[in-house]
Amino acid sequence: MISGENWVIDGLGHRNSIPARIDRATQIILIDMPLWMHFWLAAERQIAWQAGKLAHTPGGLSAMPPTRDLFRTMWEIEQQWMPGIRRLCAEAHDAGKMLTQISSVDELNAFAEDLGKS
Repeated sequence: MISGENWVIDGLGHRNSIPARIDRATQIILIDMPLWMHFWLAAERQIAWQAGKLAHTPGGLSAMPPTRDLFRTMWEIEQQWMPGIRRLCAEAHDAGKMLTQISSVDELNAFAEDLGKS
């Protein structure tokens, strides 16, 4: 997929594909909020999903993942994946690639609003 001229990838995907994707990317948008914020947002989504009020399921999932498993996965990604991803993104930025690092919900909302104006 990344051999094409234009592409967008949302999410982490397979861990071993991350270096190649960052290397090939011309622009990187890293949503890197504190783990507690990811937990909070995921809990809100789980509650809405359980109540039947979730308009768009993540990744097109048809069944809600168990909250404990979801939180465990989020913890493992933060501890095991994110240090390397942050390093790769910083190296890419130092090499001249455009990096947008989003570290709060306010920044995420502002970024989305700016995209809507484009």
